[in-house]
Amino acid sequence: MFLFFTGLNFINIAYEKPTTLSSVVKAAKFATDGIPRTSAKTRAEAQNWIKVDLEDEYDIYAIIYRNSKGRKFTSKQLTKLVLLI
Repeated sequence: MFLFFTGLNFINIAYEKPTTLSSVVKAAKFATDGIPRTSAKTRAEAQNWIKVDLEDEYDIYAIIYRNSKGRKFTSKQLTKLVLLI
C-alpha cells in the first residue's frame, strides 16, 4: 500500500487514485484503497513497478510503502527501490 502525505496534516493524497502495475496478480487499486491489510501484487519479475497518478501537483511531505501485512518495509527490503517523481 502506498501512502503519500502532503503538509503536516498527513492527508493521504494517494487514496483511491488511479494506479497501474507492471503486471497484475492482485488488482492495482488495492495499493491506494487506504486499507492497511490489502495490497496490490505483481508477478515475480526482474523490474516490478507501480505507478500512482496523484492527478495534481503536491508538496510531498512523506511517502510510506507498506507490505501486504500492513507493515513498513525495512531498509534492506528497499535497497533496490527507485522513486521517480
